Amino acid sequence: MTTRKKSNETHEERFKMEVNQNFPNQYMGKEDLSGEIWKPVIYHGVEIPNYFVSQFGGVKGPRQRRLKWTVRAKDGKYPHVSINFPSEDFIGDFTRSSKSRPVAVHILVANSFLPLTNDTVPDQLKGYSFTEDTLSYLRELLFVDHIDNDPANPELSNLRYCSSKENNWRQKQAKLKNESST
Repeated sequence: MTTRKKSNETHEERFKMEVNQNFPNQYMGKEDLSGEIWKPVIYHGVEIPNYFVSQFGGVKGPRQRRLKWTVRAKDGKYPHVSINFPSEDFIGDFTRSSKSRPVAVHILVANSFLPLTNDTVPDQLKGYSFTEDTLSYLRELLFVDHIDNDPANPELSNLRYCSSKENNWRQKQAKLKNESST
């Protein structure tokens, strides 16, 4: 019979000291970082109750604790968090009827901090005066690009909107650059 060693650490202390093995740069501390700004999570144009995202890629859930980034098998390189979305028949009580889904952190940061306006559309679309409905439709067609080509860096300063063609071209250029330097 093995006995379990009791730990004097509280859950909060373990949570604060936890290092994310997949994304070691993720800050898991309890306190906010200097200058960190939190905004409600916006996903597909809808505010998700009780979830907040910071410009540094931190995501807080209903208990106001940072959510740990995870790797999704499908793409394997972008940090994700699990968010409880209201069901289709959502009327008020969010906690009773919800579905948990993984969402890429860079998408949450872009949706909450980079509103798509006539000033922030990609260069190819500048000069047009789009209505709000058109901008909403365009947002669904555009990609969120990592300027430094590091998918594990979801900071606001590293994100911008781009077309599918430009996103694919930039990824191909980054891959070629990496292959030629090795």
